[in-house]
Amino acid sequence: MAVREKAKSLYTKSRTIQMRAKETERLLIDRAAEIVGKNRSEFIIESSLNEAKKVLLDQTSFQLNESAWRSLLEILDAPTKKNRKLEGLMKQAAPWELEK
Repeated sequence: MAVREKAKSLYTKSRTIQMRAKETERLLIDRAAEIVGKNRSEFIIESSLNEAKKVLLDQTSFQLNESAWRSLLEILDAPTKKNRKLEGLMKQAAPWELEK
């Protein structure tokens, strides 16, 4: 296979991905896709790619000089502040939990 053909095949929609989902999951996905103006496949592909990128980026290391490292440790070690709005939000059910 020529290099140009091989590169083209990487970027052409030529593979099928099949999956099973509960009816409530499909309805939730369809509802979200409609809100952002996408069809189900576009929404699932975009969401999956975004999640895959996040997972891969979480595996990336970063480097800091000694001063920046100490500053980061101070921030991480500092006591947390009470946040009533965040506490209330964390007590609410997620939209997909309401569908059950």
